[in-house]
Amino acid sequence: MVAPSERKDVAYKWDNHLPMNEPSKDIINLIKQSKPTKKGITLNFNGGIRIKKYTGKLIDEMVTGTSTGTRNDWLTRMTAKLLFSGAELENIYYMLLVINSNFIDEPLEESEVNKIFNSMVNKDGGQ
Repeated sequence: MVAPSERKDVAYKWDNHLPMNEPSKDIINLIKQSKPTKKGITLNFNGGIRIKKYTGKLIDEMVTGTSTGTRNDWLTRMTAKLLFSGAELENIYYMLLVINSNFIDEPLEESEVNKIFNSMVNKDGGQ
């Protein structure tokens, strides 16, 4: 919870003037140990709660990467998601190379990344 703030030069006020209760150490520790939920609610660095948006989920998925056996399908899905984001094609291609080199256990050959990218761009209509 945050203290009242201002909006359009009007200050928010507490409904009562009672001090906030201090949470127990057990509750603080539980919050610190919590992990993102399926609904995308995560803790920020200050202990507050924020909702994970599409970009955050996509970044998490990219960095998590994949392993041998699912590389082509996974990189194809990443390509589709990046195309859906509306980013420039050159930037998407560059990100795919970064993802392939850094977040896939055994990177694909660049020619395979090219095939995936070109196939998805053609399927998408070239943006």
